[in-house]
This record gives sequence, C-alpha cells and structure tokens, in this order.
Amino acid sequence: MRAFLKSLVIILGAAGLWRWLAWRRGAPPPVEPQSLILKPEEAQRPGRFLPLASIANLRDIGGYHTTDGQMVRWNRVYRGAALANLSPEDAAALHERGLKLVCDLRTHEEIAAAPDRMPHAGVEYLHLPALQETSRLNRLRIMLLERDRLRDTLVDAYTRIMIDNNAALFGTLLRRVADEDALPLLIHCTAGKDRTGIAVALLLRLLGVPEDTVIEDYSLSNLYYDYFRQVTRPVLRQLAYFGITEAEASPLLLADPATLRAMFRHLEARYGTVAQYLQTAAGLDAATIDRIRASLLTTP
Repeated sequence: MRAFLKSLVIILGAAGLWRWLAWRRGAPPPVEPQSLILKPEEAQRPGRFLPLASIANLRDIGGYHTTDGQMVRWNRVYRGAALANLSPEDAAALHERGLKLVCDLRTHEEIAAAPDRMPHAGVEYLHLPALQETSRLNRLRIMLLERDRLRDTLVDAYTRIMIDNNAALFGTLLRRVADEDALPLLIHCTAGKDRTGIAVALLLRLLGVPEDTVIEDYSLSNLYYDYFRQVTRPVLRQLAYFGITEAEASPLLLADPATLRAMFRHLEARYGTVAQYLQTAAGLDAATIDRIRASLLTTP
C-alpha cells in the first residue's frame, strides 16, 4: 500500500508539473492533415474508395502498378475501419462484391466495445489481435516527462511493436491472402490507418509496388482525420488532463508519410527486404508468396 501511495504521489506530482510546463510552452502550430496526402488525385480514382457511409476509410488496394509492369487486381483485397456500424444497405453492397473474409486486427477490448457486424452469413470472421505495448507505466512516463518523444511514439509502435513483435500475425494474415477461396477479403482495425496500414504496406511491397506508391496509398487515410479524432476522443480527453493539446497529440492521428518511411528503414536495417522479413520473421514460404502474387497480380 505504501509503495502504491508513493507511486500515486509521484504520478500526480508529475501531472501537475506537466500541466505547468504545457502552460509555459504554448501550443505548437497545427498540421493540416490533407497537406500530408502525397497524391490527392488518387482519392478520386474510380474504384479507389468505396462509397459506403457506414465504414470509414474503406478502399480497394487494386490498380497499383508494380516495378515489373504488372498491376494489382481490383476486388481482391480491401482495407478499412471497423464494421461496428455497418448498415443493411452497405452490408448488401459488400455481399454483391462477394466478400468472403473479414480480418480484424483489433484487440479483444476494442472488439468487446464495438463488435463487427458481418455483411452476411457466408462471410468468415478472422480475429488477429495485434500485440500491443503492455507497459502502461512506461507510456505514462513518456507522456509526462519525455515530451520530445511523443512524436516518436507512433514510429515506435510501427517498428518495435508491430514489425518486431507481430511478424507471426502478418504471416497468418498473408497465408489467408494466398488462399483464393478467401478472396475478396477485408483487412481492418479500428480506424484503418495504423495496423491496417502496415499490413497493406507489407502486402503491396511484397507484390512489387514501389515504396513511393505504397506511401502515397498510406497517406490517403488523412482524408479521415476527423473520424480519427472522433474514435480517439476518450484518449484525447485523457491527454488534455496532462496538458497535452490535440495539436501536440496530432502525430498519433496523422498518417504521416515519414512514419511509414521510418518503418521501412527499420525493416531493411534489421531484416533486409520486405520479402526476407516475411519469410524469416513471419514464416511465409516461397510457395505461399508465389500464390499471393499469382492471385493478386495481372497484366494491365
């Protein structure tokens, strides 16, 4: 009990200090989310975004060209936010597209709070919870006492947490992508930005889509910044208590191209190519990679 009270006093004291520092430093200039979209015209490309109002950030990853002149097939893999609010009309639209598999990357807690609604009875549901950072005290310490590292939090989540700790998840997911009977499928998390963004980035690079194009696709999520604010409002309120403004927390809500570039540099430095990472760390064999490419690529 004494140790608990001592920790509580330290935390509360640090919180007070943080709020005082926040008052002294002033707010940083805000970042306009859409300024981070590298290729805005891609959002208007027919077929890129699906016009389904009850699923945010929903889009087809098809249509991108590879370095060897092939093209990613349409209506094979979709990416988006959670299906918790799926409307009957949008469910019918997904049914018409032949959706067969929903891959949910959220945690058990996220699913308990907002479970998916399946478009129809024939859709398979696959829960692949991404391993998260477990040390809340460490996150609190960074939040309170290491403000300069707040912008690095998302990079850390993409590299050390997702790439290094979730390779098995990506292996399981991509083995399902290799299964023709599971296509078309949808990959999603809560907002369709981070966990989904990493999974899709790995898949597109495996297919041979240039890195710049993959990052352009990732940056399109900034169109849904307001939605990200909505779904993270409880967290933003907690951060405000510690004097962290929404502008300061915005790196956590943005699909910053620099974040995905940092992930690729980390992956290359530690594992080599994306294909090498997926083979050595994620456990994909050459035959599975060949099936993925055969199923998802076509000659334009």
